[in-house]
Amino acid sequence: MTTLTRQDLNFGQVVADILCEFLEVAIHLILYVREVYPSGIFQKRKKYNVPVQMSCHPELNQYIQDTLHCMKPLIEKNDAEKVVVVIMDKEHRPVERFVFEISQPTLLSISSDSLLSHVEQLLRAFILKISVCDAVLNNNPPGCSFSVLVHTREAATRSMEKVQVIKDFPWIVADEQEVHMKEPRLIPLKTMTSDIVKEFRKCLQQLLVQSQFSLGCALSCSLHFLHEGAIHRWLCLILAAALSWFLARKARLLLRHVMALFELHSSQRYCGICISLLTSGHCLLPMLYKAMTIAFSVAVVASVSIINRHFLSATEALRFWTPLTICYTLLVVYMQEEQHRLPSGQAVLNTVVVRLGGLTVLMLTVGRWADVLHILICFLGEASCLLPTMDLLDAASSQDEEDYTQYTREHGRRPLKQKTQNLR
Repeated sequence: MTTLTRQDLNFGQVVADILCEFLEVAIHLILYVREVYPSGIFQKRKKYNVPVQMSCHPELNQYIQDTLHCMKPLIEKNDAEKVVVVIMDKEHRPVERFVFEISQPTLLSISSDSLLSHVEQLLRAFILKISVCDAVLNNNPPGCSFSVLVHTREAATRSMEKVQVIKDFPWIVADEQEVHMKEPRLIPLKTMTSDIVKEFRKCLQQLLVQSQFSLGCALSCSLHFLHEGAIHRWLCLILAAALSWFLARKARLLLRHVMALFELHSSQRYCGICISLLTSGHCLLPMLYKAMTIAFSVAVVASVSIINRHFLSATEALRFWTPLTICYTLLVVYMQEEQHRLPSGQAVLNTVVVRLGGLTVLMLTVGRWADVLHILICFLGEASCLLPTMDLLDAASSQDEEDYTQYTREHGRRPLKQKTQNLR
C-alpha cells in the first residue's frame, strides 16, 4: 500500500484531473438522460465500473473537452466554486440547471489505494444518481440546447480575462437569463464527501493548535544552532524574540478586527484586510503547514547535531538513539489507538503525559539529572500552552460537523442567489 504526500505530487492537479474526468462523464450523461441531443449520437461505455452514455459527435466532444481544459487551472488553484450545466429552451431561457459545488480540502498524507477506491465508490454513486434523475424531473421541451457556467472567486475573474488557455476560446460573462430561472424548484441529487480527506483536514487543524510549545522549542533550537559562534549571538536572539513578539501582537490585533468586523466588512467590500481574507483565506492553512514543516525540518537537523556532540563515539550515540526510537515507535502506536477512544482535548493531554513520561524513564536510564529537569520544564510549557486552547481543540474536532450542518441549512438557497462572477 503506497502513501501520497504533498511533496510527492501536486494535490491540486490530482484533484483537478479527477474532477474534470468526472465532469466530462457527468455532462455527457446529463445530455443523454435529459434528451438534449438524439440518443443515436451516444454510445454505451463503462466508467467507474458502471455503464454510461458518451457522445460520439466530434464537435460536441471538442466543446466539452475545451471547456474542461480551460476550467482545469481554476480547479487546481481552488478558484472554482461551482460548475453549472444549464439546459435552455429555444428562446434561450433556462429550464434546468445541474449544479456541481466544488470545494478542495487540505491533504497531509493518505493511503493512495484506500483513497482511490473510496473516491471511485463515491463517483459511481453520483453517476448512478444522474442516470435516474429523469424519474424526479419533468420532461424538457423539444429543441433544447445547453451551456456550461463556472462560478469563480473574485480574485480569479481578473486573471481569466487576461489569459486564454485555448486560443479563440475565451471565458465570457454569462447572460442574465442563463443565470436566473422563473419559479425554480431545487432537487438535491447527491452530496459526495470523502471521510478520508476530511479526517486529515481535522488533523491539520489540531496539529496547528497543539504544536505551539513544540514549535517554540524548534525555533529556539534552530536559532541556537544557526547563531552558534557568532560574535553578537545574544543580540541576534533578542532581535528574533522581538520580531516574534511584534508578529504575535499584529496577529492578535488582526484576530480582534476579524471577530468584530469581518461579517460587515466582507459584505460591504470596503476593507482590504477582510476582502483579502475572503478571497485568499483558503490558502492560510496550507501556507502555515508548509512553514511549520520547514521549521521542524531545520530543528530536527539542528537538534540531532547538537545531541551528537555529547557522545564520544558512535557506540554511545547508538546506545542512546536505539531505545529512544523504539520507545517513540511504541508510543505512536499506543497514542493512535487512544485518540479514537477519548475526546480530542483529553486525548491530546494524555499524549503529552505519555510522551514526556516515556522520555523521563528513558533519561533516568541513559541520561543525566539535568535532562530530567529539562523534561519537567517541557511538561509545564506544554501544559501552559494546551490548557488555554482546550476549546480550540474541541472546536477543531467538531468543525466538520458544523460545516455539514451549515451546508445543509444553506444548500436550498445557494442556487437561487445572484452571482456576478458567473462565466461561460
